[in-house]
Amino acid sequence: RFRMSSMTSGVLQIAACTDLVFASFLPNAAAALGYATLLATTPLGILSTSLMVPLVPLFAEHAKPTQWHVLRKLIGKVLMITFALSILVAAILIPLAQPLVSLIFERQAFDVHARELVSTLFSVFIAGGFTYIARDLIVRVFYAIGDGVSPFRTSLLTVVVNGVLNWLFTCYFALGPKGIVLSTVIANGVSTLVLMFLLTRKIGGGLESVRLAVPVVIKICLAGMVGSAATSFTHTYLTSLQLCSVGMVFGPWLESAVCLGAAATSGLIVCFSTIVILRVKPFEGDTPFSPQALS
Repeated sequence: RFRMSSMTSGVLQIAACTDLVFASFLPNAAAALGYATLLATTPLGILSTSLMVPLVPLFAEHAKPTQWHVLRKLIGKVLMITFALSILVAAILIPLAQPLVSLIFERQAFDVHARELVSTLFSVFIAGGFTYIARDLIVRVFYAIGDGVSPFRTSLLTVVVNGVLNWLFTCYFALGPKGIVLSTVIANGVSTLVLMFLLTRKIGGGLESVRLAVPVVIKICLAGMVGSAATSFTHTYLTSLQLCSVGMVFGPWLESAVCLGAAATSGLIVCFSTIVILRVKPFEGDTPFSPQALS
C-alpha cells in the first residue's frame, strides 16, 4: 500500500511538470503559474489539511466491509461540507483576487500586467478548489480500505487528460496560461468523478447523499453568489472611501489590508448566514464528526 501511494504521488508530480513544459512556450507563463499556484494552494492546503487530520482516522475506523454503510454516509456528508467550504473560500477570494495579488506581490518588476495575469490564474485555481480537496479525500478513503491500485490508475489517467487538454487549450484554442490552469482543474474534476465511481462500486451501492445533492448544491451555490456580491460591494465601497487617516499614518499597504480584511469578513458572514437561512441539510443537526451522525 505504501509503495502504491508513493507511486501515485510521483505520477501527480508528472502532471505538474507537464504544465511547466507547455508554460515554457508562453511568455511569463511559468512565473505567473508559480505565483498563482503558491497563492491558491495556501487556503486550499489549509482547508484540505484541516479536513484530513480528523477524517482519516474515521475512514480507517469504518474501513471494514461490515462498516461500509456507515462509511458511505460519512463520505456523502463530508463531500457536501467540503463543497460548501470550497464555495465559501471562492466567494471571498475570487472577488478580491486582484487587490490581494497587488497587496502581496506587486513590487517594481511585478507590474499591472503581471497582477492581472496572476489574479486570473489564481481565480481559476480557487474556482476548482473543490475537485482538488475532494480528490485527496477520496484517495484517503481508498487507502483506508486497503486499495492503492485504483488511485494509482486514476492518477495515470489524470496525467493523460491534463496533457491532452494542455495541448488543446494552448495550441489549438490559444487560451494561453489560462488554458494550462483550466486543464489542471478539469483533469482534477475528471479524476474525482472516476474515483467516486470506483469507490461506489468498491464499497457496494451508491453514496446515500448523492440523490439529495442537487438541491443542496443549488442552495450552496446561491449562498456563494450572495457572499461574493457582498465581498465585492464591501471592498469597492471601502476603497472609494479612501481611508486617508489609516494610509497617512500606517501607509497604503495597511489601508489595503484593512479593506481586504473587512470585505472578506462581510462576505464570510453573508455567505454563512445565507447557508443557514436556506437551511442547507449538512448544516442542520449533527455534523459528520459526531457520534450521532455515525450511528
